[in-house]
Amino acid sequence: MEFGGGTKTYLHKCMSFFQEYSQLAAFAIAGCSLGTVLVFPLGGVLASILGWRAVFYCTGGLNLLVSLLWWAFVYDRPDLHPRISREEKEHIENSQAASGEGFGMAVVVAALVLMLLRCCFVILSFF
Repeated sequence: MEFGGGTKTYLHKCMSFFQEYSQLAAFAIAGCSLGTVLVFPLGGVLASILGWRAVFYCTGGLNLLVSLLWWAFVYDRPDLHPRISREEKEHIENSQAASGEGFGMAVVVAALVLMLLRCCFVILSFF
């Protein structure tokens, strides 16, 4: 079972500004699944060589690195990004006008409600 927390919700919000939303979403979701598939066997090998603590240090260090990169390079909207060219901004804005605005807060709220329901079912399964 995978708990993405608010990250997946925020990913969908960020990707909703782009016309290539389905391609971006497929890439992001595949990356999450690939990480899960890789961490279990590699974690077992790492634990057998360096001990169980090394698994926590390595995965925690990778998560910290990804968080720092996310903080440095990801912005809420394309127009807030300082390193995007004027031509890229215009292309994104034109593709938004052609396909409609992003999904907005309705998707964020719906995803949070579904995540809460999922958590409730997990908790209830212990009774």
